[in-house]
Amino acid sequence: MFNWNEMKGYYEISRKQASRSFTLACFSCIAGFLIIVFAVISPIIPVFAGDKNALVPVIGTIGGAVTELFAGTTLIVYTKS
Repeated sequence: MFNWNEMKGYYEISRKQASRSFTLACFSCIAGFLIIVFAVISPIIPVFAGDKNALVPVIGTIGGAVTELFAGTTLIVYTKS
């Protein structure tokens, strides 16, 4: 026998999961953007300027790109759910 209340419970769980997935994707997207912005402006900041920290922009840009890739993947999961 088909139980409508059970089906409604599955729907609510799915809706909450999709909402959390979208929130995570938005947060990840913003974090990745901020990491990339920091990597671009880090040579201007006196604390990070110099020969010792020449890889800060490169590593920051790679980290930001990976974060953006994660955000994109999370958005794909959101659209499928």
